Amino acid sequence: MAVKKEVRQNVYERDESLCVVRGSLWAMLVPCGGQITLQHRVGRGMGGSKKWDTEPFLVSMCAIHNGLEPASAEFRSFCERQGYSISRWAADQFPIQRIPIKYEDAWYLLGGTQRYAVPEPVAQELMLEIYGDEG
Repeated sequence: MAVKKEVRQNVYERDESLCVVRGSLWAMLVPCGGQITLQHRVGRGMGGSKKWDTEPFLVSMCAIHNGLEPASAEFRSFCERQGYSISRWAADQFPIQRIPIKYEDAWYLLGGTQRYAVPEPVAQELMLEIYGDEG
């Protein structure tokens, strides 16, 4: 099932049609490139829930980084630590609204079409609660 056009537009507007990896160390190593696409924070492989096709579960990511996420375990790990990707077990155990995401300028919680800034110590505490010392 494809993401609805309205949802896609909402995500691009919320993320200013920019790759969420932009400004990170990874973007310096592997620069952004290609068209801006949607990245499912929870992978849709082998089906998955329709709820994952809604704004809090989606971010804007360039084609280069979107392709790299499933291809590189190191990059996938980075994406999880930044909140760009979320393990299915984490998505099943924690409300998506409590899983922070790192944009270029700050950490945020996603509330649908809005981003809500959270102080870095709070974001790190939330990530520690979810992933423990390995997150």
